[in-house]
Amino acid sequence: MEKYVVWGAGEHTRLLLDNFLGLKDHVEVFLDKDSRKKELNGIPVLEPSAWTQYEEFIIVICVKNNFHEIFNELVCKYHCRKTNIVSSHEWVCRLLKEKKIRLNPRCVRLETCTLCQLDCTYCYMRTGNYGTMGRGYLKFGAFSKFVDENPHVRKIEISNNGEVFLNPDLGKILRLAHEKNIEITIGNGVNFNTVSDEILELLVKTQVSFINISIDGASQEIYSLYRRNGNFDAVIANIKKLNKWKEKYHSELPVLQWQYILMAHNECDLEKASVMAKELNMHIFYKFECVKGEFEPKDRERIEKITGFDCFSMKEYNSKFDYTYGSDMCYQTIFSPQINYDGRLLGCCMLWNEDLGVNVFEEGLVNALNSENYLKMIRLLLGVEEPLHSVKDIPCLHCGQCGKNIQKRNYLYL
Repeated sequence: MEKYVVWGAGEHTRLLLDNFLGLKDHVEVFLDKDSRKKELNGIPVLEPSAWTQYEEFIIVICVKNNFHEIFNELVCKYHCRKTNIVSSHEWVCRLLKEKKIRLNPRCVRLETCTLCQLDCTYCYMRTGNYGTMGRGYLKFGAFSKFVDENPHVRKIEISNNGEVFLNPDLGKILRLAHEKNIEITIGNGVNFNTVSDEILELLVKTQVSFINISIDGASQEIYSLYRRNGNFDAVIANIKKLNKWKEKYHSELPVLQWQYILMAHNECDLEKASVMAKELNMHIFYKFECVKGEFEPKDRERIEKITGFDCFSMKEYNSKFDYTYGSDMCYQTIFSPQINYDGRLLGCCMLWNEDLGVNVFEEGLVNALNSENYLKMIRLLLGVEEPLHSVKDIPCLHCGQCGKNIQKRNYLYL
C-alpha cells in the first residue's frame, strides 16, 4: 500500500480523516510545527525537520489555506522536490479514483418531514407537486435503525423541504438522539407556526444545538404576503416560549436564528425585524430569494447598512463572482449528504426532483454513498471526471448553481 507523509495535523486534516474511510491507512507520518501534537489517529506527529527521514515519500500539504506558502517552505527550507509535493485535494482525488478510500461522513442530513401547513408563494415543493420526494415523514423505527447501524454518525440535520414539527414521531426521535449523544440541528429552516409545548421543552432538554426560523417580515401584514397561511404572532409567541424553557433549564441551546429572505415587499420591515431579533436573542440571517433571483432594493444605501451586503440577488451575485450563489451546498454531498425521509439518497439539500437511485435504509449508508452512481457525482464535483455522456444522468448537471460551476470548471476543493 502506497503511503504518504502529510504536512498538517490540524482541523482540515481531521475533517478529511473523519469523512473518508481508510484514508489514515495511507499516512506514514504527520508533520506539524505544533510540538504539542504527538499523534493523530494513532499515527505519530513529528517536527517538520523530520522530513529528511522520508525523502522518498510523496508529501501532502493538508491545510485549508496557505498552500503556496508551505509549498515554498518545503522546497526552499527543507529542499523537498517539487514533484514530490501534492495538495490534499490531489491526494484524496487520487485515492478516490483508485477506489482505495470510501466516503464515510460523521454528519448527515436526514429529512424528517416534507409536509407543510403553509402555502409560500415560490415554494418549489408546492408548485412542483413535491417532486420525486413525495409527501411524508421519517418514522421513528427507521431513524432508530439508522442510528444503530451507523454509530459513526455524530450529527444529523433534520430539516429540509418541509416542517419538521408536523412529524408525529419527532419527540421520540429527539429523545433517542439525545440518548445516543447525537447532535441534532434544524438549520435548513422551519416556519415554527405549529409547535406543541411538549416539543418546545424537548428542544431544550434534548439539547438541539441550532434552529433556523424563517420569518420574512416583522408584522402579520408583510409576513403573510409570502408565508401564506402563516401566523406571525404565533411564531413570535413560540419563540418566546422556547426562550422561557431555555431560561428554566439554564441552557444556551438551541441557538436561534431568524432567517429573512430579501424580497421587494418586505424591504420595509428590515429594520423592525433586526430590532425584534435582538430582543428575542436571535441572530438575523439575510438570504437571497432564489426562484426569481432578481430583487433590487429601492433604498440600496439603507439596505446595505442594515444587512452588510453589497449585492442583493442571485443574478447580481453571480455576475460578480466566479462561484454561483449557494455553491457551498455542494460540499454537503461529501461532508453531510442529504437523505430523504424514506431513505432515498439525494446528495444535497438542493435536489428535490431527482435522486441517485439508491436507498440508504435498504443498502446501508456507506454502501449507498460508495455506489457507482454516487461516486460518479463526487468525481464530477471534484473535477476528477469530465461531464461527458457517461455522467449526463448525474443530477448536479441539472442544478442551476452546481451545473454552472461544473461548466466553468469551478470544482470543489478538499
